[in-house]
Amino acid sequence: MSDRWKRWRCYMDEIEDLLRWMASEIDGAERDSAQANELAAWPGAQQRRRPLELARRMGDMPFFGDLLRANAGVDPGSIPPSRDAGLRDHPVQAMDYNPLSVPGQAVRPPAIGATPPPRLVSAERALAERTRSLVTVLDSMTVPRNASAVIRTAEALGLQEMHFIHADGYLVPQRAVTKRSERWIDLHESRDATATLQGLRDRGYRLLGADFGEDALPVEEVELGPRTAVILGSEQEGVSDVVRAQVDQLFYIPTVGLTAYLNVSVAAAITLATFDRRLREMGCRLPLEPEDLRATRVRWYRGLGRGRARREGALLKWLHRPPVPESLRPATKGRPR
Repeated sequence: MSDRWKRWRCYMDEIEDLLRWMASEIDGAERDSAQANELAAWPGAQQRRRPLELARRMGDMPFFGDLLRANAGVDPGSIPPSRDAGLRDHPVQAMDYNPLSVPGQAVRPPAIGATPPPRLVSAERALAERTRSLVTVLDSMTVPRNASAVIRTAEALGLQEMHFIHADGYLVPQRAVTKRSERWIDLHESRDATATLQGLRDRGYRLLGADFGEDALPVEEVELGPRTAVILGSEQEGVSDVVRAQVDQLFYIPTVGLTAYLNVSVAAAITLATFDRRLREMGCRLPLEPEDLRATRVRWYRGLGRGRARREGALLKWLHRPPVPESLRPATKGRPR
């Protein structure tokens, strides 16, 4: 492959990652707005016009307008504007927002004796092992590939919550590294390290920073509890001074070779696996609270539907009677995709 095409592919991959991150953020905000504005109760005329109106409004936005025109061959500006007066001829009836609703179809419980989809059985296996007892915080980790590797490790270990602190305030995961594992965890992004750490402390978390600082303890000797937050910085600098001043304890991974330090994604994997094992042995690794579990299940089932109404409805009906989770085993078959 020529250098020109390598640069072309690099550009496309970077923009795709950014667009997917933006789409994920917009999807969450759209669901919140749909709930607040009772979208499920809108009459048919409004439902049909909604995507057209959004496309029309995107038409004059930088970058997005060009994408719409290139993909459809139609200028979204040619779509007639909505007639608000006409829409008001169909009053919206108040109704409770139903998290199980899918536009255009009713969600009913599965038939007695029906076999659940394998992906849901595997999802329930993962949900049964999900925990917030161990939370990961990435502090100014500027290499997206490293941060993406940590996301994948945390998800594989069943850690539901991760925080990312960076001056830019956002992280664009590299899908080739994460294998889209970011879909299954709660990723919080912030520019303010102090606020992030204080928020965790207010929730009862003990803050542990990975750093070769004074009074740092080996990873196997650090005191753990049912709420532990692990803060990881860059390879060369460790955690920032702001973080170092606020953690309860610093720790390090002992090495005996000539290499000065481990790659941060490798260090994260060793640390998280070690702490996860120790919490299990101590009986301090707690499952998700019932309400947290239900909310996470809804998000996962919707995510497995991949935005397709028919497929989403077929999965959401199992919320009435979730499949029995499989026993722990390597998730090589029937895993969520």
